[in-house]
Amino acid sequence: MIRRLLLISPLLVAAGTALAQSVSNVVLTPLNAPRPAETGDRENLDFFRTGATVRLGPFFVLPLFQTTVGLDDNVLSQRRSRRADGLLRVGPAVIARTTWSRHAIQAEASLEGVKYASFNRLDAVNARAGTIGRLDLWRDSFLQLNAFYLRTNDLPTDQGFTSGVFGVPLAQLAPSITERSGSGLLLALQEGRVESQSRLDWQRTSSRAQAEAAFQGIGAVNAFTITQRLGYRITEGRTAYLEASGNIRRSASINVDSQGFRIAAGLRGELTRLLNGEVSVGVLRQDFASGRSQTNLAFTGSLFWRPTALTNVTLLARRDVGEAGGVTATANGFTGSGTLTTAMLSADHSLSQAWVVQGLVRMDRLERVTTGQGDITLYGVQLGTTYALNRQLSAIGLYRFLLREGGGPDTGFARNQFLVGLRGTL
Repeated sequence: MIRRLLLISPLLVAAGTALAQSVSNVVLTPLNAPRPAETGDRENLDFFRTGATVRLGPFFVLPLFQTTVGLDDNVLSQRRSRRADGLLRVGPAVIARTTWSRHAIQAEASLEGVKYASFNRLDAVNARAGTIGRLDLWRDSFLQLNAFYLRTNDLPTDQGFTSGVFGVPLAQLAPSITERSGSGLLLALQEGRVESQSRLDWQRTSSRAQAEAAFQGIGAVNAFTITQRLGYRITEGRTAYLEASGNIRRSASINVDSQGFRIAAGLRGELTRLLNGEVSVGVLRQDFASGRSQTNLAFTGSLFWRPTALTNVTLLARRDVGEAGGVTATANGFTGSGTLTTAMLSADHSLSQAWVVQGLVRMDRLERVTTGQGDITLYGVQLGTTYALNRQLSAIGLYRFLLREGGGPDTGFARNQFLVGLRGTL
């Protein structure tokens, strides 16, 4: 179990990765926010039992570190004139959570220094932090507050890849730094078979070019969303629901300003003995300050399958409004807004007591309405392996591939990255 923690724990803070909104009675933080993983995860259920944790008052704390060296064959994300460079990544992380029978607090934080051998202007310090507090009111009813912060130069926001897959924001044509922060408040009430979930979320995303004054980004986008869900437990472990949400998005780039709504019907819970999660389908509409609008199919899927005791498979998908948070090659351009479709399939398998392999494929597509430069699509692949050298230290190897298509002439590119290193508990 320690080896699985060493495999996934440094990724948990960036689990802005998860597109699921709820698993069993645990409601997650906003879409793609860096957050603690859902407590339904079996590794996290045993988190506080590991010998690597430290007890500090009411908290069990797991300190972590990771260091890798490798090669990136296209550090500037260019279609032509590809430039390769070596890089070093190193940083600590910490996860803390309470183990109270009622109420809960969980927090995670990490820092990562990125150093390039030749392109020193790309050096950066990435930071991620997230916290969730839950106040239990009565059986299956609670109040939850979350907050998060993310600063990164190569792990993108919801426009690109998460779960440890490197990448760039959808429209990035130059190295950039993306910052995201936000908070959310959720009230979940249940009486008999009927449940209600009301939530208010705020997120701020900004992106700026890194050491390239001629490149400008979308600026800061503030998104406010209010969501109401009404559900009915049709059988033990299965709940059908209707959900409606409205959002307002404001930015320094006037054409990005928009407002819209999303209506969907869904089912969550234990779908089969080995498959659980959530699926929903509906419609979304977004009206933009440019005078354009979009009406599209909306869907959400978060399915978790455990075919054997040694294998885990996760499928995540979502279609909703979104912005590309990168930078463009125009002097006063921005990347645009529209409908964002994301799909990700990941799996991990234990080959032995000490050896775990992992694979992930992901696609992101932004259908832009605020510019005439066309849609943008990202494809990503990650293959990784972890081998536990002892109880607290593991050797890791990673291969990452990124392909960007669309968005204008000569804007697509391919990028490969190879990394080897060590991961462990402090």
